[in-house]
Amino acid sequence: MKAKKDIKHYKDDFSKWNEYIKNYSQAFYSESIDLEKATVDATKVLNEILMYYISSCKVRDKFSELKIGIPIARGFFLETKSLKMDITFDFGIIDDNFYLESFIEYPFYMKSMDDDFWHQLSKLNNLGNFSFLENACPDSNKFKDILKNVKCKKSNIFKIILNYILLESSGGSGDFGSLEIKWPIETSWDILFNNGLEAFKIMYKLNYQLYRAYSVSKLKS
Repeated sequence: MKAKKDIKHYKDDFSKWNEYIKNYSQAFYSESIDLEKATVDATKVLNEILMYYISSCKVRDKFSELKIGIPIARGFFLETKSLKMDITFDFGIIDDNFYLESFIEYPFYMKSMDDDFWHQLSKLNNLGNFSFLENACPDSNKFKDILKNVKCKKSNIFKIILNYILLESSGGSGDFGSLEIKWPIETSWDILFNNGLEAFKIMYKLNYQLYRAYSVSKLKS
């Protein structure tokens, strides 16, 4: 895929996109707006943006064709997959927010990551509303005292490290969770293009570092 040089190529479409996204957001509250048509129009917008991320991220990889995910309450998403790592990236709309999400594969190899990994992860905080979404959770009964004493509501990185340590000490961190970053539906297109692309690059890099550690361990075994 060839990347368009910059977002100026999309400027003429922004007014139309504003209308598409507004209609989609309002379709859940207004019977006068056709939700099916509004979803089709909104899909066109997400498709253009996700394709921009893919074509502009400059990685030695190929990605699967975009496919629409199963519609969720007040939202939907498009999915693509890294063919090298077999890792998915979702870009969609939910509850009046745009969101970009990538599942963390090979979490066991977090123990092998250097400081740059955690530095890159921290950068996501500056690009939007960043969250770590748990899949597998530590046993609240087994680790009751630990979770009570070290509970943290502010740091995603601390939460990731804590979950990793507790899960690995109780059977494994296989179904670990995902990284998600959100932007309000009214976010300017410039921010969504620029911050979204940077977030996509970081999510790819983090997953690649884990994947590479996994691949090296396989070669040694």
